[in-house]
Parts: sequence; structure tokens; C-alpha cells
Amino acid sequence: MLLKGTTAAALGVVANNAGVGSAGRPYFYVYDGTRYRVVIGELNSDGWGGAGTASDSMGMKIWDSAGAKLVEFSDVANVISGWAVTSAAVTSTGKFQGRAAGA
Repeated sequence: MLLKGTTAAALGVVANNAGVGSAGRPYFYVYDGTRYRVVIGELNSDGWGGAGTASDSMGMKIWDSAGAKLVEFSDVANVISGWAVTSAAVTSTGKFQGRAAGA
């Protein structure tokens, strides 16, 4: 199913697409007319407009308008803007954490 307006932007729901993952698992996507911004479901494609790499996994990825990955929750990674998310902690290396001086 494809929902589309008068621009190139679109929402799509795809199932049984052997071109994306050998299992043809379903996925939902949001395309802004330039690049994919959200993909939920099958993530085994590097064809999300250059906005990702193939991973044999299910989950969710979100990218900003420049194509930088902001969020991934999948069998491969659980990350929000470079912060790793596990059942025990939210961690990062080299990222600022806490309040700025004088704040």
C-alpha cells in the first residue's frame, strides 16, 4: 500500500518483497521526497536512500533530513543519537552528560 500526496513524499507498507531481505518480511516507511526518514519492520537493505546499511534484522530506524541516523532499535543495535540503550543502562563514550556549568 502506498499513500502519496501531490509531492514525492510518501508513506508505504510493503510485504513479501524479496528484494529487501531474503525472508520478505514486511516493513513500513516514511519517505520525505528526498530520502527515507523512518523504516519500521524489515531492515535488511542498504537502499534506504543511502540512509542505512543492510542488517538481517527487524526493528526501527529514524534519520534526520540530512540522512544522519538518529535512532535504531533492532536485533543489531539499540541506539539514540549515539547513546547505547540496554536493559541495564543508557551509555555513551565521549558525550556530554549532565548540566552545563552555571546552568
